[in-house]
Amino acid sequence: MTKTRELTDADRLDWLRLSLSENVGPITFQQLLGRYGTAAKAIEALPELSQRGGLRRSLKLYAADRAEQDLARGQAFGARCVGLSEPDYPKLLREIPSAPPLIWMIGNAELVHQPSLAIVGARNASAVGLRYTRTIASQLAEVGFVIVSGLARGIDTAAHEATLQTGTMAVVAGGIDHFYLSPMPDRPHRSPPRCHVLHLRPQTPPQPQAPPDDAPRRPRCSLPSATQQQTLCRCLLTRR
Repeated sequence: MTKTRELTDADRLDWLRLSLSENVGPITFQQLLGRYGTAAKAIEALPELSQRGGLRRSLKLYAADRAEQDLARGQAFGARCVGLSEPDYPKLLREIPSAPPLIWMIGNAELVHQPSLAIVGARNASAVGLRYTRTIASQLAEVGFVIVSGLARGIDTAAHEATLQTGTMAVVAGGIDHFYLSPMPDRPHRSPPRCHVLHLRPQTPPQPQAPPDDAPRRPRCSLPSATQQQTLCRCLLTRR
């Protein structure tokens, strides 16, 4: 998908429904959209397609009322649901074959299209590691990089806090309204305008609390390809 266009409210609802329907992943989503032209027509065709494919029960389509509730919850949280075809969708992320059809965004979307570099590392980092992270993050920000990380405790938090005024972006895994292991759960509501949060899955309902060492799986593409620059700086810093 190379052409960009803004989605209407009806389009966005249909895109969310299609992306969350049974057996529809990112690649299948794009194939259906290419074949039928709109998400609404693809949804109509799904039951018959599933029967042709051998499914002997009714396909589970994501209900319109549930999708409306998801969009309303996201908007109430200050988030926008951005489609693959829209200008604010990260350009580099759009290029991969399995790009998420929709992502949630909070904050300054302009940061997505600026030069960026990701810093990630241990959640249980040493004091020296945290201090070093703040230093290199600040220096990189001073020469024009938006610093990207995962909003988890430890190295991620140090990288974000050091660049709140210059430009920082978080790619989160647990949901746009549930920041896994983050010491800054309300940060998007009180951050400076140089901050941005991305969630690469379209769901908004709160996620169940996970055990401390059971980090949710981020999409493979998350940090390096959600941003403009492919460079990933991994801080291998000392744990306690």
